[in-house]
Amino acid sequence: MPSEPAYPPEEQPRYKLRWLLTMPRTDPPIARDCMTARLPWPTRLARQIAPHTRLQDCCWPHGIDWRQASAAAFAIARQVNREHITDEDELAERAFDLIRAVGLPEQQQEAVETLLSHADGITLDHLAGDRWRLSCMNGRKRTHAMLEVGVHRTVVIRWRAPRR
Repeated sequence: MPSEPAYPPEEQPRYKLRWLLTMPRTDPPIARDCMTARLPWPTRLARQIAPHTRLQDCCWPHGIDWRQASAAAFAIARQVNREHITDEDELAERAFDLIRAVGLPEQQQEAVETLLSHADGITLDHLAGDRWRLSCMNGRKRTHAMLEVGVHRTVVIRWRAPRR
């Protein structure tokens, strides 16, 4: 009787905590009037020292207090990582339970959910054929808005084969 082929195990999401300054550049630029300009390195550094605190009403990403949302997502991701949950559904359920427990306003809670959601979270992965360069596969507008207001760290999702 032939044995079953050995398929690689499915990848699982892992929350990684990342400095915003180390995020890949948004290339090509985002096609939105309020986000067309790239943020050069001197501007990125300046926003880390003197962050913007005013919210804008031009679009959803600019209307969020990303400093608060990112800090909440960061704390929740650290908590979930400490619990060593490996099942994708359990991980999402635990993260969303913790989000509700924080008691943020609805719009801030939604922003935290988008950072921790496996479907909507900021996802980094290597470009095809380039094992050194990372690209932002999801969350470019949120990343851009966070860089503009001077968020220091946020949560990204990396998909990895399960540990053995």
